[in-house]
Amino acid sequence: MNKKLTYYGFFAFILLLFGCSIGTLDNDPGYIGWNYFPLDSGSYRVYHVTDITYTLGGVTDTSKYFLKETITGPYDNLERNVSFRISREVKAIDGENWEQDSIWWAKKDLKTAVVVENNIPIIKLVFPLKENKSWDANTENVLEEDMYMLKNVGMAITDTSGIGASYEKTVIIEQESINDNIIYKDQRTEIYAENIGMVYKERIFLNYCDEDDCRGQNIIDTGTDFRMVLLENGKD
Repeated sequence: MNKKLTYYGFFAFILLLFGCSIGTLDNDPGYIGWNYFPLDSGSYRVYHVTDITYTLGGVTDTSKYFLKETITGPYDNLERNVSFRISREVKAIDGENWEQDSIWWAKKDLKTAVVVENNIPIIKLVFPLKENKSWDANTENVLEEDMYMLKNVGMAITDTSGIGASYEKTVIIEQESINDNIIYKDQRTEIYAENIGMVYKERIFLNYCDEDDCRGQNIIDTGTDFRMVLLENGKD
């Protein structure tokens, strides 16, 4: 009887020890990837934005400006979750004053990081971060399925966009990657860096000329090319 009690006691101890270890890992920001999506009140990020619109006839309209995101919170929202406010301000390249653009919200738990963009919740990341892990970014809204995938988890990136920026640990969120070089291109990507957040974003939709005399020549009929590059980050 004593031997049985000793055996079961030892087995229970092993289960308890194993369970504690797993629980510790699950709550470790470095393990699950929480630190790729920091939500620190008072922190800010400044981006250089390039927005190009293509219209029929070869006309292009290019807009360049700065966008600043400032995080405040936490706040309790209507769903009884803790959310953080993202104040988004814009400024002309040669401007002096920031002007309010929009207010977004963000939240995260052990499984997901969600950003509410223009009242639409989008799942930006899923935890733990794992190579080739995929998910439907529109699970929390009524839009059609939109599958995202994690790429190059933990990889270093140098000079991603020609500004000389380098990051020791990053993750690429491949939101869409269609480029047939004949009819259209749909490429959406976001890159997050450890302890910083999003450092790069591109949203490219291009429709190519499909006439007999220009098919396959990558001549753009219509579309947009939107890119954000992190210039500065810190905490007020």
